[in-house]
Amino acid sequence: MRVGGGPDRAGRAEILLNFGNRPDAGRVQVQVGKKIAALVLCLLVLSGCSKTVQGKAVVEDNWRGQGTTPSATSSSPRSPWPRTSSSRPLPSPSKPAVFDPCGFDDIALTIYAGVDPETKTASADGDGCTWTGDGRVFTAAFNDGVYTESPATTPGVSGLTEFDAGGQPIRMFVLNGKSCVTLPEIDGRTVQFTMTDDEFSSFCISLQVATTLLLEDS
Repeated sequence: MRVGGGPDRAGRAEILLNFGNRPDAGRVQVQVGKKIAALVLCLLVLSGCSKTVQGKAVVEDNWRGQGTTPSATSSSPRSPWPRTSSSRPLPSPSKPAVFDPCGFDDIALTIYAGVDPETKTASADGDGCTWTGDGRVFTAAFNDGVYTESPATTPGVSGLTEFDAGGQPIRMFVLNGKSCVTLPEIDGRTVQFTMTDDEFSSFCISLQVATTLLLEDS
C-alpha cells in the first residue's frame, strides 16, 4: 500500500543503489548501525527491568492486588512530625477559674501596686485583702453594690471619672478626700481597688496604672 505517493520497489532499489555509491555511505551506515544497537540495548534494559526476579518471597497486597516484598509492608515512611496522642490529658489552667482578690502574685503586688506581699491581711468578712508598703495601703475586695448605683451623688465621693482598661470602662473617684477607688468588673463581679498614700494626689494616677496592669494579669 502506497501512502502519500511514496516510491515503489523499483524506486527504493534505485535509491539504495545510489546511496551505496555515495562516497560517505560507509560512515552513514556505521552511524545508523550505532543508533540501532543503542535502541536494541535500551529495549533489552527495559524488558529486563520489567521481569520478575525469581526466588524472592512476596506477600499479597490486598489494596492493589499486587505482590509486594515483606520489607515493603513491614516498614512505612517516617513522619517528620512528632506523634500526638488523643488520650493525653490537657494541661491544667495556671489561673483559677474564679477571681480571688487575695490571689495576686508577689511580683504584681510589688511592681504594680507598690506594696509588700508579706504584709497581706485578710478582711474580716473574707471578701478581700489589704497590703501595705512605703507610705501606701492597697486593698482589693469584692464590692456588694456600694458606690456602684450613683457614685456621683454618694456622700464622700468626688472627682468621679472613667478610663478604659481590660476592655471595659472603669469608674475611678476619690473617697473622703484621702483615698483613690476603682471599680472594675472581673468574672461577672464588681471588685473595688482602694489605694491610700501618705502623699495623696487627687489624680489617682498610681491606682489607675495599678488597676490596668492587675487586670491584664487577672
